[in-house]
Amino acid sequence: MATYRLYANCDFCEEGHPFPFAVSLEIEYTNKRSVGDIYMGNKLPGDIVSIMRNRIQCSESGKFFVQDDKNQVYLVPTG
Repeated sequence: MATYRLYANCDFCEEGHPFPFAVSLEIEYTNKRSVGDIYMGNKLPGDIVSIMRNRIQCSESGKFFVQDDKNQVYLVPTG
């Protein structure tokens, strides 16, 4: 299993901000990839759906947002 951090593109500053969680998945990728690309045409795993429901704070504006577009959420390998 591989461990990934999830990042979301911000609605305010358009930069990527990390979710405060990591996820372990059976898949293994060495580069950053969007959740939408990885799971195209397939149901998202429950742990990714749960993480995506969390609000993220923009470090630039201080505002909170939820990124529910799976093409704007990325898996980044931790190791």
